[in-house]
Amino acid sequence: MIIFYIFQNKIYKIYKSRTILTIMDEFQRHIEEIHYIVLSNDGMMNAFTSLRIMAQKIEVDFSTISKKLNTNNGDFCYCTSKKTHIVYYIKKM
Repeated sequence: MIIFYIFQNKIYKIYKSRTILTIMDEFQRHIEEIHYIVLSNDGMMNAFTSLRIMAQKIEVDFSTISKKLNTNNGDFCYCTSKKTHIVYYIKKM
């Protein structure tokens, strides 16, 4: 039996022959790589490991995100894409 999980738009296969502990360790490593959680007003939710990758995906300039995060002690911010007019809530982990 094969178990699948998705992380940052990549599909990972986990074979049943591996122990649950090994699977959980691998999953924990993926979680620790996440630096930003993004929610949008159109229902999208995603996790990103990099500010620049996130900025490209949501179409908001990375310097804008960085400045807005710094105004809230680096904890969270709201940004709006000029191209799509979608509002994003960005939470730094």
